[in-house]
This record gives sequence, structure tokens and C-alpha cells, in this order.
Amino acid sequence: MPKSELGHEDETASYSIAMKTIELEFELLAVTAERGGVGIEKRSPVTAGPEERHFVVRIPDPEGGGRWYKFAIRKKK
Repeated sequence: MPKSELGHEDETASYSIAMKTIELEFELLAVTAERGGVGIEKRSPVTAGPEERHFVVRIPDPEGGGRWYKFAIRKKK
């Protein structure tokens, strides 16, 4: 979200989750201006997949205006 909406500078953060495998699948569920919104707005592509010994999700989002991203990561069947 832009500073004007949150009252502070936008920050990017990395979040780690301990998993026993990187054999995972990624599904983008929503990209919206409102938290909890429905639908996927057209933005820069989100990429996800194994990198070295990690499963990495990259959300570039260079377009103006903050968005909420909702996705699922599941163990491959």
C-alpha cells in the first residue's frame, strides 16, 4: 500500500516457512485493491518455483497502487 493509505513507507519483507520438501505447487487466488477481495487484477506476473534448496514466490508488482495478493502453496500430488 502507498504511504498515503498506510501512514508509513511501503516495505518488502521475506517470510520463511520450514517445509520438508520443495516439491510444491503454487496457485494465485486473488489480486485486489481491497483486503479479502475476489478476483485477479492484471498485474506483473507472479512467479513461483524451486530455487536451489528453496521454494520461492516472487511478486514484482512495479505498477502503481498497492494490492493484496492471496495464494496457496500445496504439496505436489
